Amino acid sequence: MLADPQVLFWVIARATGLAAYAAICISIITGISLRTATLRFPLDEPCATSGTRLHAWVIVPFSIAHVVALIFDATARIAPIDAVLPFHTSYGQLAIGLGTISFDIYAAVTVTSWLREGPISRRR
Repeated sequence: MLADPQVLFWVIARATGLAAYAAICISIITGISLRTATLRFPLDEPCATSGTRLHAWVIVPFSIAHVVALIFDATARIAPIDAVLPFHTSYGQLAIGLGTISFDIYAAVTVTSWLREGPISRRR
């Protein structure tokens, strides 16, 4: 059943999308728990901070795999431009468009936070 490449890319696209969604939810929840007393976990602050940062970077490979699998998926039939230009595809225009917007926003936030803390930081 999974020997068919069309089915294989369909399964990979859905599985990597769910994995990226789970990782971003965990990252957001642990990030919120650092700032509010209501969501305090039995973790100390350095542990929650490192967990938030880890899950933020786990999202990247899952998102890239999700987009690549959607490009090769015969059901979705998206072009590479659809991965960055929202609401451009004919299949699942709303869902793929919202996913494209969220991917673009996440990429911008990740890159700017990396640059803020990374090689061009003024905090040194």
